[in-house]
Amino acid sequence: MHPFYVGDPDLALANYRAKALKLFGPGYDTCEVGGYLFRLAFLLNHSSRTDDWWWPFKVTAVLVELDRLFHNLEKQQPLYQHSFGIQFRTYRSNVDDSVQRYMLIQPYDADPYNALPLVVVIRPFIENLHPFLASPQLARYWSLTYAAYMANTYQVNIMMPEARMYVNEPMTDVVESEILQAIEHVQSTVNIDKQRIFLHGNCSAGFRCLMLACRHPQLFAAVGLYAPVYEMKARTSWEVATVPKEQLKKLSHTPMALHYDPLDTHSPYRMYETLINDAKRKRLPLQVTHSDHSGLHYNVLLVGDEMFRFFQQVQIDQH
Repeated sequence: MHPFYVGDPDLALANYRAKALKLFGPGYDTCEVGGYLFRLAFLLNHSSRTDDWWWPFKVTAVLVELDRLFHNLEKQQPLYQHSFGIQFRTYRSNVDDSVQRYMLIQPYDADPYNALPLVVVIRPFIENLHPFLASPQLARYWSLTYAAYMANTYQVNIMMPEARMYVNEPMTDVVESEILQAIEHVQSTVNIDKQRIFLHGNCSAGFRCLMLACRHPQLFAAVGLYAPVYEMKARTSWEVATVPKEQLKKLSHTPMALHYDPLDTHSPYRMYETLINDAKRKRLPLQVTHSDHSGLHYNVLLVGDEMFRFFQQVQIDQH
């Protein structure tokens, strides 16, 4: 399912900016519509406008969400009423009152009265500093539509927090705080089954996931990893106290899955071999699977079918 927009997207940006100025004043960039306007302006001025045939789909998705948001604002209805697209939501951080963002993907036909699981996707390290709304994880629109396909197929909500993860910090107390706040914000606006919150990450994001899960094993019903980094030199006292290798036993009651692609040279087996061995030695509930040519779905898409099947099986086992 994908909407289509008929019209001039440049004129639409000017129109929506005028509406935002009227409704919110000059500070409209600090509210939810500001995130969409940033994303739209970024796409309109990006080189992909001339060399990426997915570009019209990227722009259309933002335009349709903007149209729906402004309609709800003008009608004084809940902001995301009848929204089914890829949403860029915001909240005020408890750390410094700044605006922080996260992406949320809901099933198209979700029943608001039915509590659905939440899959929290953590981003891997990135080489260069990017604003969240211009980050590599949002660059390939076909990958976002695949994530939407996962949300609809498995009837789950998927979120990816910004969480001040800018370049290559494994985890910090501030990053941890923002992830938890983003999860709480989703729960305050969407009907989430708190007993079915899953954590998912690939490569270096797997390291972040392990750190987070070890500190909050009661929060996550399961952890799904693709070719995760397991060992990394600690650089701060906070990292020393939270290194996964020393805390792994805390996941003795948390179902975990590790999937890898033997052909994936970016994330070779030696990165997570010790994790597999440690889990066996500590008798942890770690399920290991692999398949050729599956790495693309994680290195590019960040979500893959194997992990969602695992989360679904965890739900069945728990019930």
